[in-house]
Amino acid sequence: MLLTKANQLLQQNKLKEAEFHYKALLKSSPDNGEALFGLGRIALRLQRYDSAVYLLQKACERMPHMLEPLHALADAFNGVNSPNDALTVLEYAKKLASHNPDPHYYLAQHYLTHGDLDKAHTTFAHALSIGVYPVTAYILFELAQLGRFNKEHNYVSNLHHFLTQTDNLRLKMVCYYALAKSYDALEDTDQAFNYFVLANKLQRKLSNFNTDDLTTFYDEIIKYNTNALISSASKQFTGNVTPVFIIGMPRSGSTLLEQMLANHSEFSSIGESTSISNNVAVFLEQKTGFAYPQCLNHLTHELVVQAREIYITTLKTATPIKPFIINKLPSNYQSIGLIHILFPNAKFINLDRDFNATVVFCF
Repeated sequence: MLLTKANQLLQQNKLKEAEFHYKALLKSSPDNGEALFGLGRIALRLQRYDSAVYLLQKACERMPHMLEPLHALADAFNGVNSPNDALTVLEYAKKLASHNPDPHYYLAQHYLTHGDLDKAHTTFAHALSIGVYPVTAYILFELAQLGRFNKEHNYVSNLHHFLTQTDNLRLKMVCYYALAKSYDALEDTDQAFNYFVLANKLQRKLSNFNTDDLTTFYDEIIKYNTNALISSASKQFTGNVTPVFIIGMPRSGSTLLEQMLANHSEFSSIGESTSISNNVAVFLEQKTGFAYPQCLNHLTHELVVQAREIYITTLKTATPIKPFIINKLPSNYQSIGLIHILFPNAKFINLDRDFNATVVFCF
């Protein structure tokens, strides 16, 4: 019962409650691998990668033949900048279940993330040859994204066949996007547009997101980011590193700008880090007892110093550490006031693109 309840709470992203239940389970059953796995996943979501590595290693020891804890452990190793350890884990998982396409897919994603496109393509292709499984939709999507096909040899027939084998709407959506990408690369613009329309309609159907639901949140951001709060930032603060935040709307050029800046000898990047919202803001909520952004009204010097150290820990994961470290998560604009309080030396680059162009590229 405790495990089922904990897993339900984790699925609902109620991390505090889920953690309580997992820990309660471990008190009565210290070697429960599922509970350790649950705590490891919570640590991953909160970007507490050192803790995640420890917990997931213990979970894998107790469940040596399960793939999910191994894949999560690889994510944790990547979080602490140990890609070689992540690769070792993923290669072990592939050997453990050589006839299952899932570990091949995760290994290919690792190659893709670290720029080894040839190995990524080969591994995706081998995973595709194993048979038709739910993960096949994602494999085909990545192969379409890689674009190593032509009019004679492509993945269009594979995608159409998969669509006849599944009733899962999310998998259908992934296939529609892959078909759109494929037809676009094959210069069949009409078919590409048709499948983009199908994919977007289905994604909207599957989404519960409504911009109206955010109105109160943004009203509160305006309310609590007062002139007094902004001016309270320390004038004496100096840091060894200058955090740089690229903010704005998705598809506004943040990735291109990040790549351009990262080529400079004094710049490094931590990618799209959610540390400010997932770690720093959560810490302040816990300490003040108020949700973000209301917690900004209850900051003390001690809390600012502690919160700053949380983000500094994230900055230390940059490889290598340079005088300027980029965070390109566009939605960090929601935390500009908090960031300024923590790091008065921080730099913000707001990307503004034509609205219609942004919408088309999101489409």
